Amino acid sequence: MRIATWCLLSVLLGGCALFAVPADELRVSRGEFAVIWADLHAAYATLLYRHRQACRAGHLPPDVCKQGEDLHAKAVDIKREGDRLLRRPDIEPDWQRLGTLLSVVIGLATLAPGPP
Repeated sequence: MRIATWCLLSVLLGGCALFAVPADELRVSRGEFAVIWADLHAAYATLLYRHRQACRAGHLPPDVCKQGEDLHAKAVDIKREGDRLLRRPDIEPDWQRLGTLLSVVIGLATLAPGPP
């Protein structure tokens, strides 16, 4: 009897997931945005530091070091925009542009050496 009850319950709950409709838009509060931005900025700063240290020590080839600096140049403007968004809550974020910073962080993660 218990097995039948569990099976029925799992089918009912699983079926609800099949008919769920995804939301048309995603709302992020300013507080959540500030936390996400701080996490993203911390990851970026850490990876950039590790990348530059490895370049200075000669552990990475020059072309990889140039790629990291190119990514940094792209991220500077986006970082300024994110900081401006935190100070001005009346401005709607350009999520695609902020997503570009995430791709820069991922790019730096692929270039930066692992932990010592």
